[in-house]
Amino acid sequence: MPATSTENRDPSKKVLIFKGSVSWDDKLKSDYIYINFHIPESVKCLEISYTYPENSGCILDIGLLGPGGVFRGWSGSNKKQIRLSPESATPGYLRGPIDPGEWSIMLGLAKIPRDGYCPYQVIIKAQDCEGLAQHNSGIQCTAPKMRAKPPENWLKGDLHAHSVHSDGVDTICDIALDAIRQGLDYIAITDHNTISHHEELEIVGRGIGRENLILIPGVEITTYYGHLSVWGEGWIDFRRGPRELGSLVQAAHEKGLVISANHPFRDLGDLCIGCALADKSIRGFDAVEVWNGPWHAFGNREALYWWHTMLCEGLRAAAIGGSDYHGRRDSVIRVGEPTTWIKPSSGTPKGLIEAIKLGRTYVTASPRGPRIDITLARGSTETYSIGDTVSVEDRGESLKLVIEIQGVELEAILKLITAEGVIHTQIVRGGDNKFVKDIVLSKEHGFLRAELGIFSDPYSVMLKNGDIMIALTSPIYLR
Repeated sequence: MPATSTENRDPSKKVLIFKGSVSWDDKLKSDYIYINFHIPESVKCLEISYTYPENSGCILDIGLLGPGGVFRGWSGSNKKQIRLSPESATPGYLRGPIDPGEWSIMLGLAKIPRDGYCPYQVIIKAQDCEGLAQHNSGIQCTAPKMRAKPPENWLKGDLHAHSVHSDGVDTICDIALDAIRQGLDYIAITDHNTISHHEELEIVGRGIGRENLILIPGVEITTYYGHLSVWGEGWIDFRRGPRELGSLVQAAHEKGLVISANHPFRDLGDLCIGCALADKSIRGFDAVEVWNGPWHAFGNREALYWWHTMLCEGLRAAAIGGSDYHGRRDSVIRVGEPTTWIKPSSGTPKGLIEAIKLGRTYVTASPRGPRIDITLARGSTETYSIGDTVSVEDRGESLKLVIEIQGVELEAILKLITAEGVIHTQIVRGGDNKFVKDIVLSKEHGFLRAELGIFSDPYSVMLKNGDIMIALTSPIYLR
C-alpha cells in the first residue's frame, strides 16, 4: 500500500506524517521504496523519525536523499530518529544546508514476512534549529605523546571496524585510542553505507597525530546479498539487487577505490542480513577478507579456501583480515584481532590502500604477530617478496627461498602452498626462525603463499574444524 500523508498546519512548524505498509510482493519488485516530500525555502533543520512493528518479523532500514538524489545519509535500522542541520547531523548523516526542493526517504526492505506485511510511519519535521543536538565527538580527541617509533617496513592494523556512524557503539575517538593502546599503526573505519564518518576521521586524526595512528577512510557496502568494503574517499551507491553485486566492483574501481569481499560465508540469518555473499561467482576484488573476527568464527575456513580457488584461477587478490569491531565490550571481538600487516610505500592512508591493491599483506591473530617475511631470489640481484610477480621458466627453475618468522609464541607448522597444493611443511619453534631453501617453481605453481598454525592435516589446503590459524600471507605470484 503506498504511503499516505497528513500535514500539520501549525504556522511555526511543518510536520509531514506518512503511513503505509509493505508486503513480500513489494520486496520482490524492489528492495527499496521511496517517500518523496517537498522542502520549501528557509528551512534550517530537519527532524525525521520512523516506526514499524519490530516484533512481527519486520526489519525496515532508513536513509535520506536530498534534491537531485544527493546522498545525505543512511543508518540501517539502528537509529529511529534523525536530525540534520547546516552545522551538525545525527551520526550516519551528512551535515549541510537543507536545500529547498524534492527530498526522499529511502526505506530498505531488509526483512518482510512472506505471509504478512509491515506497516510503518514516518514523521518529518521541518523547523528551526533550536534544541537540535550537536555531534562533535571527534573535536576534543587527543592522544598522549608517544615515543617515536622506529621506521617499519610493515605496518600493522585493522581494516574493518564500525563506529556510532553506523551500528557501532564507540565514537571514532574511542576506537582510535583503543587502537593505539593495542599497538596498532593504523585502523580503517568502515561504517555501513555512509561516509559521514570521513569528516570526523580528519578531525580525530589531527587531534591524535599521524605519528600515533593512521586513520583510513572506508565504507562497508552493505547490501541484502553481500557485504563489501571499500577504502578511500567517496560514496558508492549500495542499492543493488541479487544479480547486480558485480557492478559494485566496477563502480569502486571507477572511483579509484580498493574493494574487498567481506566474510563471504558468514551466514547468520537475521543477526546479519546479507552477511554471506550470495553470488560466489563474482570476481575482480582487490582483496578477500579471509579472516573475520576470531579464527574459529563461522565461515573463515570456507572464505580462505574460496580465496585459494581464486588464486588457482590465475586471479590476483590480497588476503586481509578484520575484527568487524562494533564496540560491544562483552563481545569476543576486539580491535586488531586479527591484524593485517601491510607494506606500504608511504605511511599515509593512500600508501596503505595502494599496498592492499598490490597484495603486500599478511594476517596474524593479533598485533603481537608473529612477523613474517618471504622472499624469492634469483641470483644476487633479483629479489621478490609478498605481492610481487616472478617470471619463471615453463619447465621450472630453482630459486632461493628465504622465510623469516619472528616472535612465534607456540610451536607450529609452516605450510607452503601453491596452485598444486601444499608443497612443503616445516616445524617452527617458538621465538625467531629463519629458513633458507632452494625450491623449484614453475608457471604451473601459479603462486607461493604461506600459512602458520596448528593443523590436523598439514597437507590439506582446506582446514578442518579445530585447526588453529596463527598467520597467513598473500602470495608471491609466478607467471
